[in-house]
Amino acid sequence: MSMISSLYLDEEVSDCVLISQNGKKFPALRAMVGKWSTKLKELLFIPEFKIGMELVLDQVTDLGLEIFLKVVYFGSTKDYAVDKFMDLYTFAHTYGMQEIEGRALKIMRSAAVGDSFLLLENCSQYLEEFKEINSLKKTLLTKISANFDAVCESEHFVKLSIEDLKVMLAGEELKLIGSEGNLFKSLMRWIEHDKENRLQYLDYFLSEIRFPIIEGEVLATVDSHPLLVSKRDIISPKLYEAMIYNLNPAMIENKEDKKFLKRDCDLFNFIPNGMPIKFTNLITGKHVTVIMNGSNDKGEVTKKKRRNQVKSPCDQCRKAHVFCTDEKPCPRCVKLGFQCVGGKSLQ
Repeated sequence: MSMISSLYLDEEVSDCVLISQNGKKFPALRAMVGKWSTKLKELLFIPEFKIGMELVLDQVTDLGLEIFLKVVYFGSTKDYAVDKFMDLYTFAHTYGMQEIEGRALKIMRSAAVGDSFLLLENCSQYLEEFKEINSLKKTLLTKISANFDAVCESEHFVKLSIEDLKVMLAGEELKLIGSEGNLFKSLMRWIEHDKENRLQYLDYFLSEIRFPIIEGEVLATVDSHPLLVSKRDIISPKLYEAMIYNLNPAMIENKEDKKFLKRDCDLFNFIPNGMPIKFTNLITGKHVTVIMNGSNDKGEVTKKKRRNQVKSPCDQCRKAHVFCTDEKPCPRCVKLGFQCVGGKSLQ
C-alpha cells in the first residue's frame, strides 16, 4: 500500500467530510479532492473553511462517492463491476470531472454482453439528464443484438423494457442477426414472464416476426403455442405463407418484402471507432470479431469485408435461408441430424 492510499478514509489526517445523498459520510483531504474537480474545489476552499467541514453532495450516491475516492487515493477502480460505473459517471459529469467521466464512459461502452443488460437497467433513470447515456444505451443494444442468439435465453433478456425491444425490432437503427426461430421463442418467453402486463404487446410482436424465415422445427410449433391459441385468425395466414415460401419460393411474388429477408446487423456511428463486436455462429461454434473502422465520407460505417458467398448450399440450409459451407455434409445438418443433400459434395 502506497503512502497516499493509506490516507483513504483516515479521519485523523482528513480535513473535510463529504456526505452522499443518503447521508453516508466519507472523510477526505480537500486538497486531493479539489485536484480532480474545480467545482468541489470552489465549495471546499472558502474563507470560512474549518477543519472537519462537512459538504453535502445531494446528487451523489454512496457508491458514486466511494468509487470516486478510490480513484483519488488508489488510482484504480478494479474492485468494482462495470454496471456500478453509472454512479461514478453521473457524479463526475455533475461536478465537471472530465477525465473520470471519460474513463467511466469508456469502461461502460466496453462492457461484455452480460454486463450490457445490467447497465441498461441503470440507464433509464438518466436518459433525460445525460445525452451521452442515450448514446451509451444504443451501443449496449447493438451489442445485445449482435450476440442475440447467445443471450436471448439468458435471465436478463426477460427484463428488457418494451421500449428496448421495439428499438431492436424496428430495423432503423438496430437489426437483429441470427435465428428467427430464437427470436420468436424469446419474445413469447418475454411475454410469459409478466403475462398480465405484457400480453398487450403480442399483436405487435406478431407483426414484426418474419415467419417465412423461421426454421422448420420451430415453425411447426407456432400454431400450438399457448399464447397463440386465440390468435389463429392472425397466425394461420402467416403460417400458410411461410409454408408456401419454404416449399417453393418462386410462388411468392414480392420476395423483397422484409419478412422474406434474413435479418442483418447494421452498426451505426454510435459504435466507437475501433470497438470490437463479437458474433457467434451457433452452428459451427466459431467466434468472429468485427472491428469498427469508423465512417466514410457519406457517414456510413465501414466494416471488415464480408466472407465470400457459398457457391453450393445444401437443400436444408437453402430452404432455411441460413449460412452453409462448401464442405458437405455441412456442420448445420450434422448438428441437427438432417440429411445433407444438394449442392456439390467435396467428399
